Amino acid sequence: MPSLIQLVLVQYSPIIGDISSNIQKVDSLLQDLKKDGSRIIILPEMSLTGYLFESIEEITPFIEPTPPLKSTLQDSDLVMSASIRWAHENAIKLGSYVLISFPEAVHGVAGLSDGIYNSSAIIDPQGMVEHIYRKHFLYEAEEHWALPGPGFSHLELANIGRVGVGICMDLNHNTKDDGSFSKCEFAKYHAEQQTNLIMVPMNWLKSWEVDDSLPSTMTLLYWITRLKPLIDSLKPGQRVFVAACNRIGTERGTTFTGTSCILELSLSKSNQEESKLLDLIKETADIISRLSERNPDFSRKYDEMIAMATQAFDLLDKVQLIGSLSTSFEGLLECYVPLDQSS
Repeated sequence: MPSLIQLVLVQYSPIIGDISSNIQKVDSLLQDLKKDGSRIIILPEMSLTGYLFESIEEITPFIEPTPPLKSTLQDSDLVMSASIRWAHENAIKLGSYVLISFPEAVHGVAGLSDGIYNSSAIIDPQGMVEHIYRKHFLYEAEEHWALPGPGFSHLELANIGRVGVGICMDLNHNTKDDGSFSKCEFAKYHAEQQTNLIMVPMNWLKSWEVDDSLPSTMTLLYWITRLKPLIDSLKPGQRVFVAACNRIGTERGTTFTGTSCILELSLSKSNQEESKLLDLIKETADIISRLSERNPDFSRKYDEMIAMATQAFDLLDKVQLIGSLSTSFEGLLECYVPLDQSS
């Protein structure tokens, strides 16, 4: 029997290097939440630090040591760990799982090279670290300080089911492999593992001019096309939920596109009237196809995306947009989803 789980996505504009102000902002956004053991709170990539650090020297003061897994965190574990300390305290306070992302200094961990990683940790309602995921596909803005993580992963969470974590570029592709784009490796992995909840903290850039009072339909379309292997693998009765938690604002001249959302992937048609926003996504896919037919330069520039957009109509029939935020809204996306714990 599926359990009803509340997903809370925190979309905000952090100030780079100002952890204290960022904590105050997130605390104010979460202040009305009550204690609830059937909840996961998700923050964006590099949740409390900001993202566009220009050198390893600049990011060094914000790097946190690897926290111990599945054990009670002591004060000594938290003294140099602002992100983990905040997640630990709020997981206990709100009786919820918390997914926090942070720059992690790894030393002496089996199977990993010593160095700095762009990481995410799942903290359970008792304040213990259940899992640490290290970003596998790096973006160019972090290659000068971060090592790539060893690969994708999943785990079973009590009262939740089978979950997976990816970080931003993981949903996209490996820029070091010319043939990687069409493989959609992240979605393929979770299709094979039959993951039923996928959480993706992001710092996804704004690539298209959009109405800031709405989500970016181009971005939603792109994220959905990157999930193609997962959507194609769906079986009757199977439901997969994808929570993409992005940031907003501008940092050092780079603007982020918000559009945090929760998607349901299934073969079943919703009983509710189809979302107007999903209709807009379909219209966007149609525009891409028609532009590519009339404009060879457009087609050559975006040939990979156009090829995927032509498949989008079939994909969108299997996607329900449970909830989404605009490209500029600062606040929470709160949705309840039924998760099957029998995966």
